[in-house]
Amino acid sequence: MPSRTLLVAWDAADWNVIEPMIEAGELPNLEALLAGGLLGRFAVPMPIDPAVLAASLCTGFPPDVHGILARPARAAQRRGPDLAERFAAAGRPAISVGWPGSHGEAPRANLLRVSDAFDAEPPGSAADPWPLPLGSVVPQAMAADIAEVRFHPAEFAPSDLQPLVTDIGTMDLTTEPRVSCLAIHLAASISRQSAATFLMENHPWQYAEVFFSGLEGISRECIAYQPPHLPHVSEQDYLRYSRAVAEAYRLHDQMLGRLVALAGTDATILLVSSRGVECGDARPTPLVGEHVETAAFFRPRGFCLLRASGLREDDLLHGIDHSDLAPTLLWLAGLGLPPGLPGRPLLQAVHAAAAIASPVEDGGLAPPPDPLRTLADDKTGDRSFHLAIAHMNAGRMSDALPLLEWVSAQRPDRLGPALYRINCLRGLGRPVEALALLERLANLPDGGLRPRPGLRARFFPHYDLMRGLLFCDEGRPDLARAHFVAALEARPQHAGLHLHLARALLGLREWDAAEAALRQAITIDRGEGEAHRLLGKLLSRLQRFAEALQPAMEAAARLPHRPDVHLLLGYTLARLDRSSDAVFCLHNALRLKPGLRPAHWLLARICRRTPGLEQFAERHARAARFLPR
Repeated sequence: MPSRTLLVAWDAADWNVIEPMIEAGELPNLEALLAGGLLGRFAVPMPIDPAVLAASLCTGFPPDVHGILARPARAAQRRGPDLAERFAAAGRPAISVGWPGSHGEAPRANLLRVSDAFDAEPPGSAADPWPLPLGSVVPQAMAADIAEVRFHPAEFAPSDLQPLVTDIGTMDLTTEPRVSCLAIHLAASISRQSAATFLMENHPWQYAEVFFSGLEGISRECIAYQPPHLPHVSEQDYLRYSRAVAEAYRLHDQMLGRLVALAGTDATILLVSSRGVECGDARPTPLVGEHVETAAFFRPRGFCLLRASGLREDDLLHGIDHSDLAPTLLWLAGLGLPPGLPGRPLLQAVHAAAAIASPVEDGGLAPPPDPLRTLADDKTGDRSFHLAIAHMNAGRMSDALPLLEWVSAQRPDRLGPALYRINCLRGLGRPVEALALLERLANLPDGGLRPRPGLRARFFPHYDLMRGLLFCDEGRPDLARAHFVAALEARPQHAGLHLHLARALLGLREWDAAEAALRQAITIDRGEGEAHRLLGKLLSRLQRFAEALQPAMEAAARLPHRPDVHLLLGYTLARLDRSSDAVFCLHNALRLKPGLRPAHWLLARICRRTPGLEQFAERHARAARFLPR
């Protein structure tokens, strides 16, 4: 019998929170999973809506293909089978609990499904009726058992929440709604754990997936109060909530340990967070009109921990993508890969990769969403907006622009669609129209948005960013710099702004200032591969090769799909007289782009002076001479 597969998703869990807790011994189950498996960190494509990301994770396809475009998401919107359905169709009993986009699923053989709606809208009292929404449990015969294992927020005694809220015993809970919010989010995770363990203990299964949303809600409420103490947070609130996020992680670690134990020692385990939250010094200071908790925004950075028989242990996965996770689980389980998947199995994780299973039929993938129907059915504009972002991610700017124009017309109170529309015009090579739209927004009250407190203050950092980018498009970094500096005055914790400023400074040949901006971007976000690349390139240009090596290596680990990054690392190693390492990196660059002339020239020079490689020098020199410039 094949080994089991367990997929656990923690929405909005951030590795920058987890890593110091593991080092302090506070997350023993995560620590054990890390020691016996592989850690991968990856950038996440926009939009970072949890339902969209969850559907991308479990189908392996982007949102413009799988059809889940916004919350609330329903199974009928998904255009193809997810992982649970693929396992079930292969005759391997599957369990799914809490997964966004699974509500209203039709009954299927070998599949037990508890949707993300089963624990929604708890009544005010635990004694009040709490009916299960129709379609939240499939098959319906399990509904009574699943309803019984739900945990109501009112079942918490104040002492139960004291680890999260230190002085709860002396508080007037009627005047502090945040405590009730914490109880709701914590109860949701407990309900999903209870449903998952009940099904895993009482039904046969080969695949199980559980989606936990509790960390997202608790982080949204309390990440601003996590250490270190931010200057705009009151001393009382800091002392009261400073342990809330850490304690929520500890509880989820305990629940993870139970799920892993039920899966068994030989099971394939994948823990995923498809987005993170700004934490530590990267947390933004609230602008005028912003509340402390809403200023703690999500960031497009995810991580995964993978453990399976035959995989390396206590190591890193480099160059992975969010779309690689579904095909990896299918491949490790010995199932076929559907054709057209953008991702690929992580063969680097395996000691000796076996042959990949043959592609199979994709389970009747429906046609792509009709943009006109999307517009007609979209009441909030979210689905059209997210579909437009998916088109932009794929480089289809001309498909995205009509959707963004429609959303902006329907929802003039929203800042995001207007900014994406400006970027879309930039991508289409229409900078004059982009600038006209930006200036039109800037000259209207509150940036052209319907009156809401603080919107003007929140608009103008975006204005300065966009104006700076447009000046960069025009080749005028001197004018761009002033706008990036102005944006940084409002958002000094934004790594991307420091990166944009660095590019402008590089254009002005202000090397020291550019280096400082790049180092600041890396300090805020060590996962920012482009900052590492630019820093390595700058230091190499300044002939500080020993210093350039580390950022060049960091860039290669984070941007492995970029041939220019491998070229940079190879060049740096060659200048440090590490010829064999340089040859390896330059060959990596040529595997990605065989016509990369500088790589051929550099290899020719290295081969001429390296014993045993002289015969390859003329081959690379000839390739460099005849390749188009």
